[in-house]
Amino acid sequence: MSSVEKATSFTKLSERVSPPMAPWQPHWPNPADIPYHYANLLHRCAATGIADVRGTAAARQRIAIIGAGYAGLTVARELLRCGYENISLFEAEPRIGGRAYPVMPETKSGRALGSWTPYELGAMRIPFFLPEDGTTERNSLAHYFVALYGQQYQDFPNPGSVGTRTGIYINEGFGPAIEDQVFQGLLTWAPTPDAPKPPTAGLQAVHAAWTAWAHNMREWVAPAYGASADWRDYWRRIMQVYEFRTFRDVALLPRKQYYRIDGTTDSRHKADNAAGDFGGLGLTPAEMELFYTIGTGDGSWGAFFDVAALYPIRTLIFGFATQHKLLGHISQSIADALPLPKSARQYGYCSDSLGRHFDMPLLAGVSAIPAMHLFQPVTCRGPENGQSFYQQLTPFNPDGVGRSLMTGTRIRYIDWFDNQYLLTTETGETARYDHLVVTAPGWSLQMNTGFGTGFLENIFVSPSAGNNYWPPMTSWKGIKMSHNITSSKIFFKLKARFWEESAIPQVIVTDTFLRDVYGYAVDRKPDGSPSGDPGVLLCSYTWEDDSNKLASESEYPDDKTLAARALARLDALLQRSGLPAMSSFVDQSAAPLVWQWERQPLYRSCAKLYRAGSFDWNYAQLTWNQNHSRSKKLYFAGEFASLEGGWIEPAMTRAIDTVLHIVKNTVPQADWPTVFCDYPMVNAYPEIEDWRPAPPYATETDSAEARHPEAALSV
Repeated sequence: MSSVEKATSFTKLSERVSPPMAPWQPHWPNPADIPYHYANLLHRCAATGIADVRGTAAARQRIAIIGAGYAGLTVARELLRCGYENISLFEAEPRIGGRAYPVMPETKSGRALGSWTPYELGAMRIPFFLPEDGTTERNSLAHYFVALYGQQYQDFPNPGSVGTRTGIYINEGFGPAIEDQVFQGLLTWAPTPDAPKPPTAGLQAVHAAWTAWAHNMREWVAPAYGASADWRDYWRRIMQVYEFRTFRDVALLPRKQYYRIDGTTDSRHKADNAAGDFGGLGLTPAEMELFYTIGTGDGSWGAFFDVAALYPIRTLIFGFATQHKLLGHISQSIADALPLPKSARQYGYCSDSLGRHFDMPLLAGVSAIPAMHLFQPVTCRGPENGQSFYQQLTPFNPDGVGRSLMTGTRIRYIDWFDNQYLLTTETGETARYDHLVVTAPGWSLQMNTGFGTGFLENIFVSPSAGNNYWPPMTSWKGIKMSHNITSSKIFFKLKARFWEESAIPQVIVTDTFLRDVYGYAVDRKPDGSPSGDPGVLLCSYTWEDDSNKLASESEYPDDKTLAARALARLDALLQRSGLPAMSSFVDQSAAPLVWQWERQPLYRSCAKLYRAGSFDWNYAQLTWNQNHSRSKKLYFAGEFASLEGGWIEPAMTRAIDTVLHIVKNTVPQADWPTVFCDYPMVNAYPEIEDWRPAPPYATETDSAEARHPEAALSV
């Protein structure tokens, strides 16, 4: 049976009966490119760690990690559980967590307000990838760690989601059909399971087009998904079709829907869908403008129209955009039992291996998981059992010996000398390491760090002893030239939940400079009792061009001015629509907060995305650990090395990938079955094979050469 025939024989998703699955098989939905059940690996190794290298030469290898965010702390935690004795974490900020950064509202004089709901400055909508077959099995690392650490969570109020009232304000209140010249004000969308459509015929047409296209793709993709050759082949067909297209192209391309939203089929498009070609949404230019505003159910996607089509396909179709959760507090009993230093509970700071103070992270929101990675005692086979990484800290050692954490410590220079990494900090400390793990964003790494000739030539210019289908230099180019996106948020503390006490919708999407507006509140205190917290107002949430508009300090000389202007604009559109002013619900004693990631020199962006046609850069980074880490002793972790930038899940999966490869690279292969605590699970870890899409203008010969460039070079 041909691969296309296999594709056309897939069982319809709604009729699928799931067979027993191997433990390494992730349930649908899950990321597309490396289907693997990372959460189940940790679950099966919960008492032992992924491996046990104690008593071997591997345990004494010196490992440096740049960045103490989700990726860096996940790597550190799992290496500790494996028994590695020399682990050094370098964090440039005087805090941990990276772009997972919730802060509690304060008064204008800087005093705490006793709120239970933080301003989430980075990620705030967390997908759990809950299986569509209705099982409650933990299917993601985020869900695994939330359960492990006893963190509360609740549904996030997404635009267009059932149970959330969404307001839509476009064309200065004249609505989608501006040609009618009828003022409509803020339109209200309150979807129910039986009536999910938005108001007005124009919005309904756009919503139906997206829903039908996404439904059709899921019906084909879901039954094929898994750690199998069939899925690998089918996903390649999809990548071939969409790699050189933008999301704008997909919005405008004609429709090719075999499975219609009503459950009927259209045999005209069966062969195209089997070949991975689902066409597009078939929108008109006018409908595309509406799509820019209302998005796909989670806010405006217009800022992403000109990135590669495969980015929204990877995220919107494969589970990143549904069933989002708002993370709450670590339960009180677990938080009280943490072996925190006295200074953390009394004064809100901890000391690192250099004696420097760093902020005690919130045990709430998206910072709770990295905080628990650092402070929660681990389970493992060795003497570290029952001890946290923080409890294992030793003073900084320039020989790279011991387990250490250095905060407020920028790595200013990296070199390679005498088969070792030489790291120099901003304040002049130097240290040598056998292995280097990089989690910092690519733009930050490029702009904040100097690199010695030995490092650049030995690590990136020279081919590795591994697979050079994507040479090391391709990864370096991707770090320097990959597209990164900007993001801005403007917060106010509320004194009342406006969505409960007025007709103002909880979420508003608009084509004004505000773009997306959210109200949210954490419902429970750490002890599980109702919080009664009025919550916070995210007055403006913007990306890319919309975010860049707000970054000009010449027009807005300070953040207070920008915040005031945003609130005034929101008041104006609400009052023009006959609704109360939002400012009447704002706590005037609290300071507003404006956060723009592009203005943070240690980050310079909020996430890595990518342009159409940048496949080699992306896959070179995704496969770096697989192809080059053994000979280069350099590892890429963090979302910058993934294909779903901006989410915490790929930051952690790349971290586990790094741990697996460190163990493989430091332990003789003959010993893997005894060192890995679940070798059959690890032995099934997928490897990405050599392949790249042929350019859209390629001939049949060109396509063969794209798949096997070495053949062309030999001619």
